[in-house]
Amino acid sequence: MWARLDDELLDHEKISTAGEVIGGRNGSVIALGFYAQCLMWANRHLSDGHLPQRVVKGFRHGSNPLSIADALVKAGLLEKNGNGFVIHDFTEFNPVGGQGEGETAEGQAAQEGERDAREPPIVSGTAFCRPWRCPQWTRRGKVGFRARARA
Repeated sequence: MWARLDDELLDHEKISTAGEVIGGRNGSVIALGFYAQCLMWANRHLSDGHLPQRVVKGFRHGSNPLSIADALVKAGLLEKNGNGFVIHDFTEFNPVGGQGEGETAEGQAAQEGERDAREPPIVSGTAFCRPWRCPQWTRRGKVGFRARARA
């Protein structure tokens, strides 16, 4: 799964506001990291932007994660609900309810087709193997090379 972050988030007013509320020299950095952690958790667990309070308490991004979450609430990045927090406008910018998983599988198939067209196979006799598909390949090269037979 993936999380979508806009590159303008680094200079966003809400991150600056949350950083001021958190205080200290690294307040904005803590706010940005905490917000990114919230997005990643929500996407991994397909929670549609909902963050239970017990989960937020478990974030190890600062000495008091609930106070950091409250700073993000004051800045408008998070909203409080009955049992925790909700990421503001999450469903407008992120896949909802596992929607991204299907899109990811389709996207992977399309990318593999593009790679096949772009890069020639590594040939060894009558067998071939593409490094990104063969578990025998590492960053250092082939290890115990066993290529798949050409169909």
